[in-house]
Amino acid sequence: MLTDEQLKALYDRLGLPLVARNRVDEIRSSQPVRRVKGGGGNFCIRFPSRKMRRIIQAESRTIELPFLIYCEFDPSVYEVWDQPTYLRRSYETLGGRRISGSHIPDYLVIRDCDIEFVECKPLVKLEGYRAKFLDLYARDDNGLWTSPSGLRAAAEIGLGYRVWTTNLVTVTFIRNVDFLSDYLNADKDEP
Repeated sequence: MLTDEQLKALYDRLGLPLVARNRVDEIRSSQPVRRVKGGGGNFCIRFPSRKMRRIIQAESRTIELPFLIYCEFDPSVYEVWDQPTYLRRSYETLGGRRISGSHIPDYLVIRDCDIEFVECKPLVKLEGYRAKFLDLYARDDNGLWTSPSGLRAAAEIGLGYRVWTTNLVTVTFIRNVDFLSDYLNADKDEP
Protein backbone atom coordinates (compact mmCIF):
# COMPACT_ATOMS: atom_id res chain seq x y z
CA MET A 1 0.00 0.00 0.00
CA LEU A 2 1.06 3.54 -0.65
CA THR A 3 1.99 6.00 2.04
CA ASP A 4 0.19 9.35 2.08
CA GLU A 5 3.27 11.00 0.53
CA GLN A 6 3.49 8.39 -2.25
CA LEU A 7 -0.21 8.75 -2.99
CA LYS A 8 0.05 12.56 -3.16
CA ALA A 9 2.98 12.22 -5.56
CA LEU A 10 0.92 9.85 -7.72
CA TYR A 11 -2.02 12.28 -7.68
CA ASP A 12 0.30 15.08 -8.80
CA ARG A 13 1.96 12.96 -11.51
CA LEU A 14 -1.45 11.86 -12.87
CA GLY A 15 -2.83 15.41 -12.62
CA LEU A 16 -5.90 14.22 -10.69
CA PRO A 17 -8.47 16.93 -9.90
CA LEU A 18 -9.36 17.66 -6.29
CA VAL A 19 -12.73 15.87 -6.55
CA ALA A 20 -10.95 12.64 -7.60
CA ARG A 21 -8.36 12.96 -4.85
CA ASN A 22 -11.08 13.48 -2.25
CA ARG A 23 -13.08 10.46 -3.47
CA VAL A 24 -10.02 8.18 -3.47
CA ASP A 25 -9.04 9.39 0.02
CA GLU A 26 -12.61 8.72 1.21
CA ILE A 27 -12.56 5.18 -0.26
CA ARG A 28 -9.17 4.41 1.30
CA SER A 29 -10.33 5.50 4.75
CA SER A 30 -13.72 3.74 4.67
CA GLN A 31 -15.08 0.22 4.76
CA PRO A 32 -16.63 -1.24 1.59
CA VAL A 33 -20.06 0.29 0.95
CA ARG A 34 -21.64 -3.17 0.96
CA ARG A 35 -20.86 -6.76 1.89
CA VAL A 36 -20.85 -9.25 -0.95
CA LYS A 37 -23.42 -12.04 -0.81
CA GLY A 38 -23.59 -15.56 -2.13
CA GLY A 39 -26.55 -17.02 -3.96
CA GLY A 40 -27.88 -16.87 -7.49
CA GLY A 41 -24.59 -18.16 -8.89
CA ASN A 42 -22.46 -15.87 -6.72
CA PHE A 43 -19.99 -17.05 -4.11
CA CYS A 44 -18.96 -15.07 -1.07
CA ILE A 45 -15.17 -15.07 -1.28
CA ARG A 46 -12.71 -13.48 1.13
CA PHE A 47 -9.33 -13.02 -0.57
CA PRO A 48 -6.41 -12.50 1.84
CA SER A 49 -4.29 -9.91 0.04
CA ARG A 50 -0.68 -9.67 1.16
CA LYS A 51 -0.28 -6.53 -0.95
CA MET A 52 -3.18 -4.80 0.80
CA ARG A 53 -2.62 -6.44 4.20
CA ARG A 54 -6.36 -7.02 4.46
CA ILE A 55 -9.20 -9.21 3.23
CA ILE A 56 -10.75 -8.21 -0.10
CA GLN A 57 -14.25 -9.35 -1.04
CA ALA A 58 -15.18 -11.08 -4.27
CA GLU A 59 -18.47 -12.53 -5.54
CA SER A 60 -17.19 -14.76 -8.31
CA ARG A 61 -14.54 -17.45 -8.36
CA THR A 62 -14.38 -17.36 -12.17
CA ILE A 63 -13.90 -13.63 -12.77
CA GLU A 64 -13.47 -11.51 -9.62
CA LEU A 65 -11.11 -13.91 -7.84
CA PRO A 66 -8.83 -14.24 -10.91
CA PHE A 67 -8.89 -10.44 -11.24
CA LEU A 68 -7.71 -10.12 -7.62
CA ILE A 69 -4.97 -12.69 -8.23
CA TYR A 70 -3.76 -10.71 -11.25
CA CYS A 71 -3.74 -7.52 -9.17
CA GLU A 72 -1.92 -9.22 -6.31
CA PHE A 73 1.01 -10.18 -8.55
CA ASP A 74 1.01 -7.19 -10.93
CA PRO A 75 3.82 -4.85 -9.81
CA SER A 76 2.09 -1.87 -11.48
CA VAL A 77 -0.93 -2.27 -9.13
CA TYR A 78 -0.43 -0.53 -5.80
CA GLU A 79 -3.85 -0.95 -4.19
CA VAL A 80 -7.25 -2.60 -4.77
CA TRP A 81 -10.35 -1.52 -2.85
CA ASP A 82 -13.51 -3.64 -3.03
CA GLN A 83 -17.07 -2.30 -3.25
CA PRO A 84 -15.54 1.19 -3.08
CA THR A 85 -18.34 3.71 -3.61
CA TYR A 86 -21.61 4.54 -5.33
CA LEU A 87 -21.55 5.98 -8.84
CA ARG A 88 -24.58 7.53 -10.52
CA ARG A 89 -24.99 5.95 -13.97
CA SER A 90 -27.46 6.89 -16.66
CA TYR A 91 -28.10 4.74 -19.72
CA GLU A 92 -30.74 4.12 -22.36
CA THR A 93 -32.84 1.06 -23.22
CA LEU A 94 -33.19 -0.06 -26.83
CA GLY A 95 -36.72 1.36 -26.68
CA GLY A 96 -35.33 4.84 -25.94
CA ARG A 97 -36.19 5.02 -22.22
CA ARG A 98 -33.54 6.71 -20.04
CA ILE A 99 -32.62 4.90 -16.79
CA SER A 100 -30.58 6.37 -13.95
CA GLY A 101 -29.48 4.73 -10.76
CA SER A 102 -26.75 4.03 -8.28
CA HIS A 103 -24.09 1.50 -9.17
CA ILE A 104 -21.31 0.04 -7.04
CA PRO A 105 -18.25 -0.90 -9.12
CA ASP A 106 -16.52 -4.07 -7.98
CA TYR A 107 -13.15 -2.42 -7.32
CA LEU A 108 -11.12 0.76 -7.28
CA VAL A 109 -7.61 0.03 -8.57
CA ILE A 110 -4.69 2.36 -7.93
CA ARG A 111 -1.78 1.63 -10.28
CA ASP A 112 1.29 3.45 -11.45
CA CYS A 113 -0.38 4.83 -14.61
CA ASP A 114 -4.00 5.48 -13.53
CA ILE A 115 -6.70 5.19 -10.92
CA GLU A 116 -9.87 3.54 -12.13
CA PHE A 117 -13.00 1.69 -11.14
CA VAL A 118 -13.21 -1.88 -12.41
CA GLU A 119 -16.36 -3.86 -13.05
CA CYS A 120 -15.85 -7.62 -13.51
CA LYS A 121 -18.48 -9.26 -15.72
CA PRO A 122 -18.81 -12.60 -17.51
CA LEU A 123 -19.19 -12.35 -21.28
CA VAL A 124 -22.65 -13.93 -21.29
CA LYS A 125 -23.99 -11.20 -18.97
CA LEU A 126 -22.41 -8.46 -21.06
CA GLU A 127 -24.06 -9.85 -24.21
CA GLY A 128 -27.40 -9.90 -22.36
CA TYR A 129 -27.02 -6.29 -21.25
CA ARG A 130 -26.02 -5.21 -24.76
CA ALA A 131 -29.20 -6.83 -26.12
CA LYS A 132 -31.33 -4.64 -23.79
CA PHE A 133 -29.45 -1.36 -23.35
CA LEU A 134 -27.72 1.02 -25.76
CA ASP A 135 -24.90 2.43 -23.64
CA LEU A 136 -24.66 0.33 -20.50
CA TYR A 137 -22.00 -2.00 -21.98
CA ALA A 138 -20.49 -1.99 -25.48
CA ARG A 139 -17.45 -3.14 -27.41
CA ASP A 140 -14.79 -0.60 -28.30
CA ASP A 141 -12.82 -0.37 -31.58
CA ASN A 142 -10.40 -3.05 -30.34
CA GLY A 143 -13.19 -5.50 -29.48
CA LEU A 144 -12.78 -4.99 -25.73
CA TRP A 145 -15.80 -4.47 -23.51
CA THR A 146 -16.40 -1.06 -22.05
CA SER A 147 -19.19 0.77 -20.26
CA PRO A 148 -20.04 4.16 -21.75
CA SER A 149 -22.30 4.94 -18.79
CA GLY A 150 -19.60 3.83 -16.32
CA LEU A 151 -16.97 5.90 -18.11
CA ARG A 152 -19.21 9.00 -17.95
CA ALA A 153 -19.96 8.48 -14.24
CA ALA A 154 -16.28 7.98 -13.35
CA ALA A 155 -15.16 10.89 -15.55
CA GLU A 156 -17.44 13.22 -13.57
CA ILE A 157 -15.12 12.73 -10.61
CA GLY A 158 -11.91 12.57 -12.68
CA LEU A 159 -11.31 8.80 -12.59
CA GLY A 160 -11.32 5.97 -15.12
CA TYR A 161 -13.63 2.99 -15.53
CA ARG A 162 -12.82 -0.40 -17.02
CA VAL A 163 -14.74 -3.61 -17.65
CA TRP A 164 -12.77 -6.79 -16.93
CA THR A 165 -14.17 -9.92 -18.57
CA THR A 166 -13.71 -13.67 -18.39
CA ASN A 167 -11.84 -13.72 -21.71
CA LEU A 168 -9.03 -11.77 -20.00
CA VAL A 169 -8.43 -14.64 -17.54
CA THR A 170 -5.43 -16.73 -18.51
CA VAL A 171 -6.03 -20.16 -16.99
CA THR A 172 -2.32 -21.01 -17.20
CA PHE A 173 -1.41 -17.94 -15.13
CA ILE A 174 -3.97 -18.85 -12.43
CA ARG A 175 -2.77 -22.47 -12.36
CA ASN A 176 0.86 -21.34 -12.08
CA VAL A 177 0.03 -19.01 -9.21
CA ASP A 178 -1.84 -21.84 -7.47
CA PHE A 179 1.06 -24.25 -8.05
CA LEU A 180 3.64 -21.73 -6.81
CA SER A 181 1.50 -20.36 -3.97
CA ASP A 182 3.70 -21.75 -1.18
CA TYR A 183 6.75 -20.12 -2.74
CA LEU A 184 4.98 -16.87 -3.66
CA ASN A 185 3.48 -16.51 -0.18
CA ALA A 186 6.60 -17.44 1.73
CA ASP A 187 7.80 -14.80 4.12
CA LYS A 188 10.94 -13.38 2.51
CA ASP A 189 12.51 -12.85 5.96
CA GLU A 190 12.52 -16.57 6.69
CA PRO A 191 15.56 -18.67 5.68
